Amino acid sequence: MAISICFDSSSLTEGPVPGKVVTGVIYLEFADRAFPAYRWRDFVVVIVGWWLGSIASIRSHAEASVMLRFMEGPYWIELSQAKGEYALLQCIEDDVSEKVVWENVVRLAELDAQVRDLARQVLIACREHQFASKDIDVVEAFLAESASQ
Repeated sequence: MAISICFDSSSLTEGPVPGKVVTGVIYLEFADRAFPAYRWRDFVVVIVGWWLGSIASIRSHAEASVMLRFMEGPYWIELSQAKGEYALLQCIEDDVSEKVVWENVVRLAELDAQVRDLARQVLIACREHQFASKDIDVVEAFLAESASQ
C-alpha cells in the first residue's frame, strides 16, 4: 500500500518572531486515511530536518528503529528495520494511551526519496516567502551534504 507525504507550500507562515519558526500543512496519506489528520498544521521545517536525520540513521544501520516526530500533538511515526531495505512503518497516536493507528512495510529508499523531495519543496517555498532561519539552514546543509556523498 502506498503512502504519500502531503505538504501544502501555500500554507507556510512564519511565527511572530521572524527567523524562529515556520509552520504549514504536512501529513501522511494512505488508503482512506490521513495521519495525524487531513491538513495537519505543524512546524514543517523542524520536522523535515528531524525526519532527514532519522531516515539517514536507519538507512546507515546506525539505528534499528527511529521515530519521525510531529511537534504538535501526541503523534509520531516509528520506523523499525525489517529485512534488507525494508522497514515497518507504524503511525502512533498517544492521546490517552499509545496505539498504532496504521502500519505497513515500506521500502526505505522510497520513503527517503519522498522525505528528500519534501525537504526540497519546503526549501523552495521558504525561499519564495523569503523566510530564513537556523532550521532552514540545517535542512539545506543536510541535503547539500548528502548530495555530495
